[in-house]
Amino acid sequence: MEKQQKSPFLYFLLSAVPVFALISVVILHIIHQEMLIVFIVTFFFTLAYLGLLYAGRAMVRIWFADSGSISKKVLLQFACFLLGDLVAMIFTVQLRPANGVPPFLMFILLFLLFSFALGMLIKMAQVFIREQVQVAERQAAQSRAELRLLQDQLSPHFLFNTLNNLYGIAIAEHEKMPALLLKLSELLRYAVYEAKELYVPLTDELAYLHNYITFEQLRLGERLNLETDITTISDTNLQIPPLLLIVFVENAFKHSKDTRDEKIFISISLKLWEGAVLFSVKNSFGSEAIPENPNGGLGLVNVKKRLELLYPGRYDLSISTGKEQFYTVHLRLTPPY
Repeated sequence: MEKQQKSPFLYFLLSAVPVFALISVVILHIIHQEMLIVFIVTFFFTLAYLGLLYAGRAMVRIWFADSGSISKKVLLQFACFLLGDLVAMIFTVQLRPANGVPPFLMFILLFLLFSFALGMLIKMAQVFIREQVQVAERQAAQSRAELRLLQDQLSPHFLFNTLNNLYGIAIAEHEKMPALLLKLSELLRYAVYEAKELYVPLTDELAYLHNYITFEQLRLGERLNLETDITTISDTNLQIPPLLLIVFVENAFKHSKDTRDEKIFISISLKLWEGAVLFSVKNSFGSEAIPENPNGGLGLVNVKKRLELLYPGRYDLSISTGKEQFYTVHLRLTPPY
């Protein structure tokens, strides 16, 4: 707090140095007196400049004490006024004594007005910038809270779907349960303990994706016709929101297994192209398994909200159900991830 109180005075004191030099030149040009007189007059002008700077700051505190906010329009109006006053001072310096108001007196009035208005403008700019920072911080805090809430919904959503699948397997194919439970424990360890950050290394997310695919391969067995084209990534600096891609993969398996077709076809691809992540999922489904709303569901609604918060204007997501009974998702994430 002490540093904030001393800082304006230090800056104003430093600004007084060029002001003193300029005023001395102007006064010498206008009144043509000895250097000692010019120095004394300039000194008092500089003191007046510093005093009016602080007076302008105090006036801003009084005027905006009730509203507590300053609009950009008011700030621009004061800046234009200040610029006009400066132009008037420059014009006054060029005048010669006439029958009207002496140029020196006009210069004094304009200079005092300029000093007062400059103090107001500086204080208003500080208040305006502080308000913008506070608004940005509040929005960021709100976004972080919303992201946390959305992220916390993913683990229960995944666990509910997975346990629902295991129930049928435990009855019909109980011999698969030990391997499935072991793989499920690895998936839950990541979802519960390692996916609490807003971003995780892309390598970790892909390892989780591979574990999930292995889990589904164990569950579906020979019924699954799976194609994967996932680029091997070793750069741990590439990051992505946790549990983002799994939603699309999980939906692919969910929609495919609901069909009565003998075979389930799923294709998963992930590549890096010019710094962007290109991710796509394609799965088959029977006519009886077409989702009423391919863009709906808790998982997809959740992931779309997260994309809007984390990648505003930097992602492309398309979801379609083709005529050939294929459900296709294309996602492009542009850096920074």
